[in-house]
Amino acid sequence: MKVIPPSPGEPSRLAALERYEILDSPSDDILDGITRAVADMCETPIALVSLVDSGRQWFKSSVGLKVTETGRDIAFCTHAMEQPDALMEIEDCSKDSRFVDNPLVTGEPYIRFYAGKPLVTPDGYALGTLCVIDDKPRKLNRYQRNGLSRLASVVMDLFNERYYSRLKSIDYVVNHSLLHSVLITDPYQEDNPITYANKALENLTGYTNEEVIGRNCRFLQGPDTDPAAVAKIRNAIDKRESVTVTLKNYRKDGTAFWNELTVSPVNDAAGETVNFVAIQHEVIDS
Repeated sequence: MKVIPPSPGEPSRLAALERYEILDSPSDDILDGITRAVADMCETPIALVSLVDSGRQWFKSSVGLKVTETGRDIAFCTHAMEQPDALMEIEDCSKDSRFVDNPLVTGEPYIRFYAGKPLVTPDGYALGTLCVIDDKPRKLNRYQRNGLSRLASVVMDLFNERYYSRLKSIDYVVNHSLLHSVLITDPYQEDNPITYANKALENLTGYTNEEVIGRNCRFLQGPDTDPAAVAKIRNAIDKRESVTVTLKNYRKDGTAFWNELTVSPVNDAAGETVNFVAIQHEVIDS
């Protein structure tokens, strides 16, 4: 097992991590929603926001993993952080000399697949990663790789905004760097209306934010939208489950497009669903 030794700049990186005051902080509904969306998008059972300090990797947000931290010496994320600008993807860890005898590969959670994008501060320090994990070998497609990278930027934007005490809403968090369209709905209001839409939705559909807020997402549907796909979405929402479908939607000018849509519930600390987050992008072929 290859262990990454601390670099000469490690004290400065740890100081940067300390300044953000994230370690051992309470759970976070927004981050948990993003992490769930990443797991759904990449079709993996595990997704993590992992932060690496001097002796451990600690999970600020976790889907599909019971433990809250592991030792730094066995952390995959330390390897990913070696190249802050790149997404590290390992299709089969049991065949990679760096990880073949790693206890996270030979034992629980029996990692076979790993993909992680570093969370990098404006001054270039990698604090950790947004990563996805599977116990089966696999490979991300182009959309999944791009989505994972962009959502890592969203997570880092959130950290930055909180660090500078300027976070007044999630608008900047999602709108700043995410090219995928994002909607947030409120299941506590009648007909589960849209309460947030980012700029990418306007670019995708032609509808402005003012034309979207307060409406149900079905307004994008049209005569050739597959009723079975719509029923699948409704069933998942009723059950408070995640779902991914590809369906035909319609822009404001009436033109049709194929939309890959992932809808995920955002739960509070008590497990109650407080919002749904929908991430969508156009696909050329259905």
